[in-house]
Amino acid sequence: MEEILDAQRAGCPPEYFNIPIPKGNPLFDPDGHGGRELPFLRTRYDMRTGRSPHAPREQVGDIINTEIITLIIIIIKIIIIIIIILKTMPLGLI
Repeated sequence: MEEILDAQRAGCPPEYFNIPIPKGNPLFDPDGHGGRELPFLRTRYDMRTGRSPHAPREQVGDIINTEIITLIIIIIKIIIIIIIILKTMPLGLI
């Protein structure tokens, strides 16, 4: 689990969205002191997004770059087109 959480870097500037822990929580407040929070740091996001309810924030993926995924999809489509062309050509032309 820690590896997954560490794969996302914090935004710049850092944005904290701490989660309040209920008083007496057996795991995070076993002594029942109350007033504790679980630190939560929001991940980086595309600064061009998140400006309205109809355009929510889009997180920036550090594990797999979206540009690489787009490039792979384009290459796969080109390969499929080439295969289709080769299958429809008469055998003498290949």
